Amino acid sequence: EKTWRSVLGVPSVSPGDDFFLDLGGDSLRVARMVSELRRLSGFASISVADVYDHPTIASLAAAVDTGAGQTYRQPPQTASGNMRGQQNATADRWYVVTGICQAVSLYLMFGMGAVEWITPYLLYLLLVRDAHSPIVSAVWAAASAAAIFPAFLLVALAAKWLLLGKVRPGRYPLWGWYYLRWWFVQNIVGMVPLDYLGGTPLLPILYRMFGVKVGKDVHLASDGIGAFDLISIGDGSSVSDESSLSGFT
Repeated sequence: EKTWRSVLGVPSVSPGDDFFLDLGGDSLRVARMVSELRRLSGFASISVADVYDHPTIASLAAAVDTGAGQTYRQPPQTASGNMRGQQNATADRWYVVTGICQAVSLYLMFGMGAVEWITPYLLYLLLVRDAHSPIVSAVWAAASAAAIFPAFLLVALAAKWLLLGKVRPGRYPLWGWYYLRWWFVQNIVGMVPLDYLGGTPLLPILYRMFGVKVGKDVHLASDGIGAFDLISIGDGSSVSDESSLSGFT
């Protein structure tokens, strides 16, 4: 009773008063009250759910006396508990392995980004150094810049179809092998500046190459498509640039 008065800020509480309906309690005060009660002998196992189930002092005390508030007691160690421990250990190992693979693959992605921006300048400087005229060097530099987009597109298409294949619906474990391949492909595709093609007839064509089902006469301004083969856009649709069709979480 003293704990209830302190948390709720009321002068008196009777055993039959409802914590919520009569005393104005809320979720924040429940959490505070449960924290205070756990410090007392006999209430160490009480939970917030117990208060919602038994919102009066009388009913809550009866529930504790009969052993209803058992939420936070340590369960006995069983064979299933050992199995869960082994599963957790396996998940931890996959977490580390996946993180290492992701860190290594970042060098490839950073390298692709460097190729996109540095190659034309390097090519120009190398040609000028080898006594080519500035005009010829600039033409070749522009040609290399124009070649980067289709080259990146081919790399992204190869990654999608070789590493993932056709995307199928399902639930895949976090840090697992499929998750790692999915993460890698999504990042490689993200290196291709598809957003520049938003609103043009080229973007639907390219997404069809990734497996997206795009109908006829579609105006597609968004590059926020993720689960390629699971996305279907009907004939005559108009998808704005603010739309997200990721298709996965």
